[in-house]
Amino acid sequence: MALYALGDMHLAFSVDKPMDRFGKVWKKHEEKLEKNCRKLIGNEDTFVITGDHCWGKNLSEAKTDLAFIADLPGNKILLRGNHDMFWDAKKTAVLNQEYEPQLHFLQNNHYHYQDYALVGTKGYTFEGPFYINSKGQIVGWDEANEKQAKKLVAREAERLRISFESAREAGFRKSTIRQQISWKRRVSSRGWPKSTEWSMLYIPTATESPVTATVSTEFTMGSGITWFLETTSILSLKRSWIRSSTGTVE
Repeated sequence: MALYALGDMHLAFSVDKPMDRFGKVWKKHEEKLEKNCRKLIGNEDTFVITGDHCWGKNLSEAKTDLAFIADLPGNKILLRGNHDMFWDAKKTAVLNQEYEPQLHFLQNNHYHYQDYALVGTKGYTFEGPFYINSKGQIVGWDEANEKQAKKLVAREAERLRISFESAREAGFRKSTIRQQISWKRRVSSRGWPKSTEWSMLYIPTATESPVTATVSTEFTMGSGITWFLETTSILSLKRSWIRSSTGTVE
């Protein structure tokens, strides 16, 4: 049995939000998605879907999208993403009652893959805006937004703790974390883009502790500037601006 993970399906069967407006690669992406899933994933495999399942704002608008996901192969475990407005975090149990065994919604609980517990939460990072000067140096940020971000991170950290506790109470001692992190960076400086958005899927290797895995990712943001993320903690991100792969701007 294999373990697969995929995020950001952004289905829109019941709402008028076609994804191909974001580029040709998204044209008929539902057909490509289904074709490749059926080619790669077997019914005995575990398929973790890490968030942003659809654009439906409520369960009624999301039903056709969830039916599409339910029809895909594999034992499907869904994680809540920042765009999943249909999913009320307080009603995860209701979703599981309605959709299990076709779909399993992961929030304040756990599922398993072989002898590993699958735990997770919706990731969150500080979205700025960050203010930079002409040299690419960060000179400030929105402190009110920072305060709100800390509050949201603390909330998701508690949900992740509950997920781990659920696994431990069931006798699991090995866990693998599934977390989707999405963010938008806004910068204010002459000649720089006003807003740039990225999405990163954070899947560290299986570990018995939520704080031992490490991941680093780079994103080019124009004008030769790259955004570099590195974390050795599940919810703590270290941020720095760099002009190249070797030169850091302090």
